Amino acid sequence: LVAHVGAHPHEVALVPDQVLQLEHLVEPAELGVRLTELAPHQVSILEAPKANAFVRHKAAFYQAGNPLLSSGVPLTAPDIAVLAAAQCATVSVYRRPRIAILSTGDELVSIDQPLNPGQIVDSNQYALAALVTAAGAEPICLGIVPDHPVALKEKMTHAIATADMVLSSGGVSVGDYDYVDQILAELGANIHIRAVAVKPGKPLTVATIQSSTPNVQNVVYFGLPGNPVSALVSFWRFVQPAIRKRSGLKTGWSPVFVDGITRHELRSGGKRETYLWGQVKIIDSQLEFYLAGGSHSSGNLINLAQTNALAIAPIGTTHIAAGSTVRIMLVGTPLLG
Repeated sequence: LVAHVGAHPHEVALVPDQVLQLEHLVEPAELGVRLTELAPHQVSILEAPKANAFVRHKAAFYQAGNPLLSSGVPLTAPDIAVLAAAQCATVSVYRRPRIAILSTGDELVSIDQPLNPGQIVDSNQYALAALVTAAGAEPICLGIVPDHPVALKEKMTHAIATADMVLSSGGVSVGDYDYVDQILAELGANIHIRAVAVKPGKPLTVATIQSSTPNVQNVVYFGLPGNPVSALVSFWRFVQPAIRKRSGLKTGWSPVFVDGITRHELRSGGKRETYLWGQVKIIDSQLEFYLAGGSHSSGNLINLAQTNALAIAPIGTTHIAAGSTVRIMLVGTPLLG
């Protein structure tokens, strides 16, 4: 190959593992050289090729017999591309866990019914179904169950027989019509937790019960509090990690905790680990927490909208000043400032 640089052609010897890029070729006229001065085998180039640049050697990236992907990881778009490139048309995966969802309470009505005094819409059913779907599982919505032991036992039995995990909201406190723990005991469940030192969300039942399906893991039962905010916070803190682990993830199933600066004063009773909802934003490469305005009652669902983080006040802490570093649990994607 003859390279023509300036007015003087000179020999450039291409050796194996060298690639001449088209982007480095120019028309001879651009260098002030008449086309007639170049032989047919001559070309003008701007830069000599470098050894091994733009060369792909066989088996340079992967060798047969080595693992292509690790087990226990979610298949992302790049993973799918790798499988396709390796002509893996089918692979064995964990199926999506089936999560049964039911709401208990005589005061509950469905979204399409008119509200009478003393009634509330069953918002938990829809919120939990959305969270279950976002966690990668399959929600099975079983509707509203009245506070009647026979009806509740029948619905719980059906849920346990149908799903890998059951989420019920309401009926786990110490009221006269809270029957969930009693029925779980009657069904032979092993109750591991009956309450947690968390606010919002003190009432929380966690149990396991033998599945009626052969060769299937025990069914996990979460009895969540009925107050909407308590139900969602309990899901983020306890249920979501269980779903992700049940999905087959080896790592990365735990809640994500980070440190950031709170831009608002935070207050807590100090007797329970308290989760205060709001938004976390990335400002100048720093995480900043902004407390949601209004009441932080467990029944106030309105200011929970657009929440993507929960600031944590540990047990014994009653006050965290604005501008202080605070522990934050992420429940969504941080917002760019």
